[in-house]
Amino acid sequence: VRIYRIDELIFCSKDLRAQDILAWMTRLGPAVSYKIVPEESLSIIGSSSKNEPGELYTIEIQYNIAQPGQRRNKRVFDLLFCLLLLFTLPLWLIFSGKRSAYLKNWLTVLVGGKTWVGYAAHAQNATLPKLKPGVFSPLDALKGLNINDNAAARINFLFAKDWNVWRDLDVLSRQ
Repeated sequence: VRIYRIDELIFCSKDLRAQDILAWMTRLGPAVSYKIVPEESLSIIGSSSKNEPGELYTIEIQYNIAQPGQRRNKRVFDLLFCLLLLFTLPLWLIFSGKRSAYLKNWLTVLVGGKTWVGYAAHAQNATLPKLKPGVFSPLDALKGLNINDNAAARINFLFAKDWNVWRDLDVLSRQ
């Protein structure tokens, strides 16, 4: 704060206890404006004075996967991957550990009933943009890790928010 002459400091209550936040606020004094981000929140609360009402700053979330152009990119990727699988059929039948998943779902993905990479099924969130059921999920790329429902829901959220073709390719390359 002193080195960079910061005049506003935002604390995250997930990372710091309330006692520590108050201790730092006391130590740094009234020259700094303070805000607190509550745990599991997408907003910031705070007031510059005890005599003024607090301000609320919220983060508007833009899901990349909800954008029409990105939806189209996802569908084109699914189709191109189906064609790639068709042309390299002998190779992936020999070398792929998930050949049954590819064989069983290839036609369904081709006709648009499924997508190659979708949300983790056991951690659905009603606020996320709708996707066709996925053959694989981002969780499949995290083999061997014990992922609870909260972590899976967070991975689904990040998948929807930051989706791009490379994410799908990354998940599929780990199969």
